[in-house]
Amino acid sequence: MSLLVKFTIEGDVIPAARVRFSRGKVFQPKRNRDYQTKVAQAALAAMDGHKPLEGELSCVVRVYRKYQRAAKIAGDIDNLLKNIFDGLNKIIFEDDSQICRCSVEKFTDKKKPRAEVEIEKLERD
Repeated sequence: MSLLVKFTIEGDVIPAARVRFSRGKVFQPKRNRDYQTKVAQAALAAMDGHKPLEGELSCVVRVYRKYQRAAKIAGDIDNLLKNIFDGLNKIIFEDDSQICRCSVEKFTDKKKPRAEVEIEKLERD
């Protein structure tokens, strides 16, 4: 595998909240939209004008949360990844369905919360 993109999203990672329903319409909570915009900005800078990656991809995500609750780091991994991947769609890759392998780790860093993302082309035998 060869590393294609590596970047950091500064600030505490916001876990995805459930979509909301109102008057027959579905919408994302503002907090989700705001975080996905922040992710997209970091991704655009990392891509430096290049087109989204194609094919099967592998990723490594290291999440450094600001808060820790009851001896476990706050936020389910799937909810942390959802907001990150949704912010990367159409920028790093066309769709997050291209991610065929993913490794995720959570840590606590009260002084510098962030997410570190590495994307590689997945080579299958």
